[in-house]
Amino acid sequence: MKRFNVNVVANKAINTSLFTSAIVLFLSGFAFTPAVLAAELVVNGSFEEPVVTSPKNWTTYFGENYSWGIATCPLLDSTCNDGDRVPGWSALWTDSMLAFPGEPSMWLPGRIELQRNPDDACDAIACCAAKDCFQKAELDSHHRVGNPDNNVTIFQGIEICPRTPHLFKFSWKGRLNVPGNSDLDVLIDDVILSEYRSFSTDWNNETHRFVSGDDGFTTIAFRSCGDGNTLGVFLDAVSLVGPDGSEEDPCPDPDLCADDKPKVLTLLYDGDVNGADQHGQVSNEVIVEPAVVAAFPSPAYIKVFGQNKNKPAVFSGTFEIGDFIEINGPRKRIPSRLKFEIWSMDDPPELVQTVQFHTSCSQPLFIGDEFGAIVVWSAEQ
Repeated sequence: MKRFNVNVVANKAINTSLFTSAIVLFLSGFAFTPAVLAAELVVNGSFEEPVVTSPKNWTTYFGENYSWGIATCPLLDSTCNDGDRVPGWSALWTDSMLAFPGEPSMWLPGRIELQRNPDDACDAIACCAAKDCFQKAELDSHHRVGNPDNNVTIFQGIEICPRTPHLFKFSWKGRLNVPGNSDLDVLIDDVILSEYRSFSTDWNNETHRFVSGDDGFTTIAFRSCGDGNTLGVFLDAVSLVGPDGSEEDPCPDPDLCADDKPKVLTLLYDGDVNGADQHGQVSNEVIVEPAVVAAFPSPAYIKVFGQNKNKPAVFSGTFEIGDFIEINGPRKRIPSRLKFEIWSMDDPPELVQTVQFHTSCSQPLFIGDEFGAIVVWSAEQ
């Protein structure tokens, strides 16, 4: 009989950085109000505000970071609005960020193009219904003065619970299926989560999970980096879900040993060694061999051992990068140590990494602890 069960839930996942993002530095130079904390942490994620009233069904606006007060719209142009801002979102012209990395004072406020579902038929190039509700954003905007490159980066700084699992979702779509036309980078805390370089013209729904860092703040960003010819990528339905820290929805205690040894432990095979030693356990009692791996297999064949590492594996299975492993111990008690062997699916298979760490609470165990390619995700007491 198996000593514990392992359930797999497929989800994409990322590691966050140590929150040294230059975007955070840029935000600190402006008087802005972080998103009001709630179960949904993104403000205006479906771009329903402001309401587009132009008869052409699209208008460009500045983001919340714009404060210069200089009118740039052509006279009587209904598709350009200098007075309203897009709530929740800040915007920068992408090329100014790339030209001066780490120098926020040189980054130029950009314009966000919002498009509203047309009331009647429209041409195939411009017409695309919003993914969620009535409006969407296009990140290759219009109305840039003195420069033909209209790629824009939009971002939002959000207060979140420290060391807590979060669910990040968004939908994107290429305007034209033309190489280089609708390139997009998606970032969290200045770390690229995904790069999109080849587009269909259908809506694509993305779901990612990550554990927040220690300081209770994160930045999500969408960076258009294509041709800059105003025919760019569409974005809609941006969502970041997690506890809001209120009395009704408090931040969880990241210390999994605060009350008692966990009865159920959820671990993530993230296939990434960035931050693999970010944990508080005694280093000479943790096994991560080798510490550096060029590339983790996906799928991988993972063997899970209990307390006695010399006995045969009590479980083995195939896992994609981003899969969760839920461990239930005997009599609802997980083993005091867990050991993982990550094997390639080659013929013959190759042992890629061995990971072992304490789960008995004789050593600290926190949400977000990383041991090689294994991340502590959550637990039940």
